[in-house]
Amino acid sequence: MNTLFEHIDRFVTNHELLAPNMRIIIGLSGGPDSVALTHYLAHKRSSLSLTLLAAHVNHGWRPESDADALFCKELAQSLDIPLYSTHLQEIIVPNAQHMTKEEYARAGRRIFFEQLTQQHAAHTIALAHHEDDQIETFFIRLARGASLTGLCSMWPKDGLYIRPLLDCTKQMILDYLQEYTIAYRIDISNISLDFLRNRIRHILRPALQQTDARFDTTIISTIERLQEVEQWIEYEVQIRFNQLCNNLHDPTIINRDTFLEQAAYMQQRLLIYWLSLVQAPFKPSYAFLQEIIRFIQKPGNATHKLHQNWSLNKAKNSLEIVKTIES
Repeated sequence: MNTLFEHIDRFVTNHELLAPNMRIIIGLSGGPDSVALTHYLAHKRSSLSLTLLAAHVNHGWRPESDADALFCKELAQSLDIPLYSTHLQEIIVPNAQHMTKEEYARAGRRIFFEQLTQQHAAHTIALAHHEDDQIETFFIRLARGASLTGLCSMWPKDGLYIRPLLDCTKQMILDYLQEYTIAYRIDISNISLDFLRNRIRHILRPALQQTDARFDTTIISTIERLQEVEQWIEYEVQIRFNQLCNNLHDPTIINRDTFLEQAAYMQQRLLIYWLSLVQAPFKPSYAFLQEIIRFIQKPGNATHKLHQNWSLNKAKNSLEIVKTIES
């Protein structure tokens, strides 16, 4: 086995990303990272009895887009993996008008991947993010004022998604592809400084590496420590929510006084947990959470609109999230 696959195996085992008989959707762009991921999973297919399906979204933004799609088709055929492809404009993306170009593309890909997951009863979706992506994501979120949760960047396993390459550097991936003469596509937009990620990749990160040769190692270590703290907070939030909720079979109602006894940051996290638990649609911005907390702090009975058909009712010592029936 080659060195890269051994490295990935250790990471996959440590984080329990793969299991026998899994049905996996692979996000395949044709770039070096997704090509390496596809080869790795094809290598594991026999020993773990995996069922693999590749998914490609043609963004149609570059003259090379159709050639990228053809490359993915030929790669999938060569590895005996079914490929499902679509054009981005064929995907219905809610609120697309409020998204950046990159956000729109990411949302479209995820909608397509998750549709395939349902259609083929897949267990997971494998993405090709690697260590360099992790570092860039941290600084993107730092620049945009992310919370602790955001600064944790990407997780090896996140709901339906797994990232087997997250412990691999970009150079490790390129060395593997060169060693085995494996072709891949190059997206020339990755060098454009019009995008924040590319400015971090080509300007900020090299400057930090020049400042301290240990930079890559230490920033990854920092992200891992942040993730450890985040996991503890999530555990603590669940415990405290159970203390707020008098009836766990009806999580729509919680105790107001007990909520207000919590530290300010814990109040925010409890609100996010509560809204997620009752499946109320919301955007977890700091301003939105503070608005709700101020409402809860004010005395008296009242109602606060959360979303189009969702409200927060405050009465006596209780708080209740209510979904109104559409007329």
